[in-house]
Amino acid sequence: MPKVATLDKKELLHTFLLVMLYGIGFYCLQIVLYRIGMFSAYPTHDSLISWDAGWYRDIARRGYAYSNIGQSNSGFFYLFPAIWKLTGFNGVAISLLNMAFFAAGLSILAGMFKPDVQHKMMWVSMPAVMFAFVPYAEAVYFLLGAVCLYGISAQRTWLIAASLFLLSLTRATAIFVVPAFLCMEVLSGSRKDIPRNIGRYLVLYILPSAAGLATFVLIQYQATGVWFAYFIAQSTFWRRIYSTPILPFYNGVGYHTILLNALAIFACLTAFLMLIFRVTRWLTRGNHQDKVLIVSLAYLTTTLFSSLFYSPLWLNGATDVIGTFRYTMMTPFFYVFLNHVTRNTTYKWQHYVMVFLFATGVWMAFGAYVHLQELLFFTFNTVLILLFMASSNTRLGWPTIAVTVINFMFQMLLFQHFIGRTSLVD
Repeated sequence: MPKVATLDKKELLHTFLLVMLYGIGFYCLQIVLYRIGMFSAYPTHDSLISWDAGWYRDIARRGYAYSNIGQSNSGFFYLFPAIWKLTGFNGVAISLLNMAFFAAGLSILAGMFKPDVQHKMMWVSMPAVMFAFVPYAEAVYFLLGAVCLYGISAQRTWLIAASLFLLSLTRATAIFVVPAFLCMEVLSGSRKDIPRNIGRYLVLYILPSAAGLATFVLIQYQATGVWFAYFIAQSTFWRRIYSTPILPFYNGVGYHTILLNALAIFACLTAFLMLIFRVTRWLTRGNHQDKVLIVSLAYLTTTLFSSLFYSPLWLNGATDVIGTFRYTMMTPFFYVFLNHVTRNTTYKWQHYVMVFLFATGVWMAFGAYVHLQELLFFTFNTVLILLFMASSNTRLGWPTIAVTVINFMFQMLLFQHFIGRTSLVD
């Protein structure tokens, strides 16, 4: 990618307003559908403090606490609840602030890639974007990740360092960026530049990330008296420990997200194959690579292996991939990947056949082989993937519209499932 000196202010403002209007309209539509009896809930302070939002609110209210007998708020990172505490907002207000954070992050990506309005609507309608409309840390993470990607593109080292420090205070998935940057630095130069690039990697990427993580560990230790409280809590009570993947993958909260998690696994596998291709090309030709794309492909690859080897084994003893779509699709790194495969790539009919067969193979890992009905269920994902591919054809407008409509329906259903739950923390 060529150096991006500045971001167009009109593009930034247009995208920011588009996302905010979409988000507010999304809320209003939920209320209307609730009033006419189609939905069972609408966004309020109480309904938005659901699932993990209760833990974040608990940190904002009372600080960290560690328990030896069960789950506690020490299993969550610091920056978002610190923002919540600083603002003193209720559930609705902090969700609107999150909406603004996400809008700012997506505006930065739009400034880098210049998508048309149709593709912007496809971006903002992605189902996982609903996590930017609730009191979760994803919106802050998205914004900081976008700032980091822009810093790479524009060669602004201070932006990279500052964003990595804050990312390491926001979510544990920031650790996925660390090996991704090593891959980026190595592939962006020739083989003789490897020692210099590794040195640059250690200074520019490892130091701020390690500093942020150390700060988080110290904050928790001061509050709980337990070193590495987060990691102990996650491994002990959320069962995030190394385990060999056990098939077929399943989703502990049911079929309403299994399609999205399967789609996320497919995207990560595709990113892994794309990364292998670029590594092979670098070894044979020694040519320089697009830094932003490489770090994004490497990030998705790291997410893939984390989901396969560090997801918990819950009720039926198989690997539970719950949350994979959130860790994958609610990141700016996924949007770089999405931009590449839907706007910077052209496809022939052979590509559609190959993707159809590859996708069908991925669905087998989710039990699609059990019954024809299961295979047909996951074939919906295959159709969606083919529509994403077709949206790259600038002469066709309907595939992008179709994807946006399907995305929006998923997004609405996910949001209703979220706000229909009560808080996990009193």
